[in-house]
Amino acid sequence: MLNIQPTKEEQHVAKLLTRIRIAKELGHHKKLRHWTGVYLNSFHAKLAAVQRANGRRKLNDRLDTATVRTTAANLDAWKGTGEPVLVHRKPKASKPDSFRTYMAFGIENRALQYQSYRSLNRSQTSLPTNTWSKMVDHMQPSSTR
Repeated sequence: MLNIQPTKEEQHVAKLLTRIRIAKELGHHKKLRHWTGVYLNSFHAKLAAVQRANGRRKLNDRLDTATVRTTAANLDAWKGTGEPVLVHRKPKASKPDSFRTYMAFGIENRALQYQSYRSLNRSQTSLPTNTWSKMVDHMQPSSTR
């Protein structure tokens, strides 16, 4: 029989996200900031994000469980990652002078995106600018800056 009960880790992440949502709804900005920080530093939230990012990779490119746990332990939303982002530009058919930008993120960048998105989606808070500054500055074409 299929067990559909959430694990303790999933319950912990859900509880943190609920606390973020409630703080936002009640307008408790200090609690909102606190619970967002707790969520972003939580190993369970990091692990869930890395597992989701790993699940989105090609089957032959997925990491083993030990590497997933190590990656989650080393993830830090406040520092970002030093992982390179591959940027590809393709000319648009309708406008030859314009380009469509495609980006290939590594597992750490993708996990941070998933983790941050869940937090922001629940609370609509803003992250520290240094979290995304490394990625955003070199990813945008000079024409959009």
